[in-house]
Amino acid sequence: MEEKSIKSFEDLIVWQKADLMWQMICDDVQKFPNNRIGWVLSDQLLRSIGSISANIAEGYGSGYPKEFKHSLRISRKECTEAVNWLIKAQRLNYITEQRLLEYRNLATEIFKMINSLLSKIKL
Repeated sequence: MEEKSIKSFEDLIVWQKADLMWQMICDDVQKFPNNRIGWVLSDQLLRSIGSISANIAEGYGSGYPKEFKHSLRISRKECTEAVNWLIKAQRLNYITEQRLLEYRNLATEIFKMINSLLSKIKL
């Protein structure tokens, strides 16, 4: 079985999973209440989850291993922040416990993939 060559950040499985998570939250925040808490939570979730894939793309695009590693570390932090906001959303019943579990599983997978990628990048 031949490995697929990486020609773009879009070829990175970790970016694809982070983008999937962003698509999921875009669907979910549409259902949040139209009040201050709903707006703030929506904004924080869109920013933190959107930053995961954005930082992967930005770091890959730099062409420099050191910058890519730095961006991956930021993505990893954003992943953790996103879970924090998702827990709050579930506690307010904006998302179900099952949906939170789906996000947690995906975030854990992304986190592990970032760690793996970080260990493979040579400076």
